[in-house]
Amino acid sequence: MPNFHLQAETRNESAAATGLGQMVAATHGGGALGDAIVNLKTPEAHNALNALSGEIYGSTKTAMVNDSFYLRDASINRLDCIDDTLRLCPTGGTEQKPGGVDPNHRVTVWGQVYGSRGGNSGSGSNYLNAAHLNQNAVGWIMGADTDVHGWRVGGLLAYGRSMFSNGGSRRSSGYANNASLGVYGGTSWGVGGITPTARITLKMGADYTWNVLQTNRRITIPGFSDHTKSTSLAGTAQAYAETGYRFVAKLGGSALELEPFARMTYVSYQQGAFREHGGLTALNVRGQQSNLGYSTVGLKAASSFDLGSVVFSTHGSLAYRRAFGALRGTARERFNQAGGGVGYDMSVIGTPISADTAVVNTGVSAHLARDLTVQLDYIGQYGNHLTTSGGTGKISYKF
Repeated sequence: MPNFHLQAETRNESAAATGLGQMVAATHGGGALGDAIVNLKTPEAHNALNALSGEIYGSTKTAMVNDSFYLRDASINRLDCIDDTLRLCPTGGTEQKPGGVDPNHRVTVWGQVYGSRGGNSGSGSNYLNAAHLNQNAVGWIMGADTDVHGWRVGGLLAYGRSMFSNGGSRRSSGYANNASLGVYGGTSWGVGGITPTARITLKMGADYTWNVLQTNRRITIPGFSDHTKSTSLAGTAQAYAETGYRFVAKLGGSALELEPFARMTYVSYQQGAFREHGGLTALNVRGQQSNLGYSTVGLKAASSFDLGSVVFSTHGSLAYRRAFGALRGTARERFNQAGGGVGYDMSVIGTPISADTAVVNTGVSAHLARDLTVQLDYIGQYGNHLTTSGGTGKISYKF
């Protein structure tokens, strides 16, 4: 039997060589695929093994965890804005409402659309050598909340689509339809200090997303070609809490609100086992579960001004986010043709989650009427593995 490991250089290529050897043994030669691989020379052999590895399944977790950002960002952003003036002094410099909550227990309904474009860079190590992961996301989020004994509490639901692919010889792509439910709540306490009205804030939330994944791989090798596809189910759960110190600084006749903050996030991703459909190269992929966390520290700022009869609020934040835990997805696989008696001996590494990331958010809100606000934001994430740019548009109305 041919030793395909002689043509492997990286971990994923070695994993593909292991699986290929099992499949060739089970099928007594592997047919056209085995013949094609044996006759390849470097670098075609490396490209062929990467195409066979199913690396996209190791990278899927990275794509889903990255997109969980938009749900917690929407919840925290809503809690930042619970007084419907972006936590700011009204124009003219008078003090903000104590606690930033609505004493009339009115319900506010809000809706938000989001979109982003970017990706995760691959591994720097030649041994790991996971490819760059392109990733785009679009979706909408809607929620409602009210005041309950000094807490602003509410719920949200969302639907989005994540699209991802890794290029080069992998020629793999996929998308996920994501449906989410979540809850959030926040309050604040007057503590004084820098200013008499300074407050400690607390904002929390949790949500769960059902991910319905569709993935396609195209394997094109001199003398052989195949197309595989799969449908699988996954779930992404997260819980998060943020605390900050919020105060208003007077700058001449205007006011600037500042809030240094710290946030902790826990994310758990779980995917069920599934089988690809296709020819000789179709894979059987084992289920997986992995957990990770984020710690985030940063500064928020906001101000407001009048333009005619409309009040505008500008806001921004700059934060550093550190990820820890299971930052790299690993897929355990085997070729379907290898037979049920073979274990999941292909251990394939995916594109990693960014460990160190700067998160920038800036935007403007227009208070078009007493109870109606429209908001536009830019969100950028720049890390050692992640670079994305996107935006959100939001409408909120108080009943």
